[in-house]
Amino acid sequence: MIPMTLKPPLLHASVGNINVDLTIYLEKLPNPDESIKAEKFSVGKGGGALNYAVAVSRYGHRARLIGVTGRLFESLGFMKELEKEGIDTASIVMNEEGLPGFSTIINVKGEQRRLITYRGSNLLLSKEIITERVKRSPLPRIIHFASLNPSLFEASASSIIAEMQKKILITYDPGTETKGNEEQIKKAMRLADILFLNEKEAMTIFGEDAEGSVEDYVSKQKKIVVLKKGSRGGTVFSGKGQFSCPAQTIDPVDTTGAGDAFDAVFNSCYIEGAEIEQCLRAAVAAGTLKSLKSGSSSSPSREEIETYMERLKTSSQI
Repeated sequence: MIPMTLKPPLLHASVGNINVDLTIYLEKLPNPDESIKAEKFSVGKGGGALNYAVAVSRYGHRARLIGVTGRLFESLGFMKELEKEGIDTASIVMNEEGLPGFSTIINVKGEQRRLITYRGSNLLLSKEIITERVKRSPLPRIIHFASLNPSLFEASASSIIAEMQKKILITYDPGTETKGNEEQIKKAMRLADILFLNEKEAMTIFGEDAEGSVEDYVSKQKKIVVLKKGSRGGTVFSGKGQFSCPAQTIDPVDTTGAGDAFDAVFNSCYIEGAEIEQCLRAAVAAGTLKSLKSGSSSSPSREEIETYMERLKTSSQI
């Protein structure tokens, strides 16, 4: 079993995008100049940092969300929803005049989701905003940077490391910022104690033999790298070696935010002191369960994750 959450609950700082998600469910994509009807449409809250914070809170930890958004986000009731989740929203900067970030998510049956993003107020997030809010009392045990530009990540992480003397664990998932920023990420990722990548991102950064290169990087840098493999689970590389965990076959409803739930649960288990193999198993379970729900911030609870893992363990013994 996963260790019980320490008391008081451990605090995460989640840094990055806060978005309004427009999610469209289609039977098929329209042809040029063709008009089709959506099967379902929803307006919700999202963004990598927000999704991570929600997942952390539902796992039983505390989350401080750091980012910039616009008043439209608040007027849609999303700030109140975050507060009901138990998330500390006091470190969110409100851009009085600009639009929040937007993500248009297109889910077509039997296909991988398509994502169109508009950064909006997210572009106003700065090193000064990040470092000032991270240093607020109480200090977080861990800081997760989600889909943050590598230059901003490097500047912020360097400042935090210099001031905090490694008192805070730093994790980074470059996500949608990977493409076009490969060289910056190669330079900046050394500052992350834990680096999260999906397989495509790993190949973009490390080349065709991504896993071999990751293993070499981990050995030299004494870091942890977690490769997220979607429907095939994940692999973690650390000083203790390499460990893989498969995922159960499912019929996904919405995979948006599954990677954020994965990151959040892996980190939560890790700072609780669980073995790294157990962290990966729980993270894969979290990503799988999230994929069965609509909406990018519809992360599973700790109870759901533990029940699911116990069921898998029991079925494997039959």
